[in-house]
Amino acid sequence: MVSLDFIEGLPSSSGYDCILVVVDKFSWYAHFIALAHPFTAFDGAIAYLNNVYKLHGLPQSLV
Repeated sequence: MVSLDFIEGLPSSSGYDCILVVVDKFSWYAHFIALAHPFTAFDGAIAYLNNVYKLHGLPQSLV
């Protein structure tokens, strides 16, 4: 089981001002992915695929 959340309203750093946080609910392992606002659901999905899916595969559920 994986939990997703966004941290927004951050000061810009290298053109990024949002963080997509992905946490494995069993191991508490986390990925922090920088995003630039405005972003779409497609941008978030591509960021997830490029940073999490390629390393760990598809989880049983997303929360």
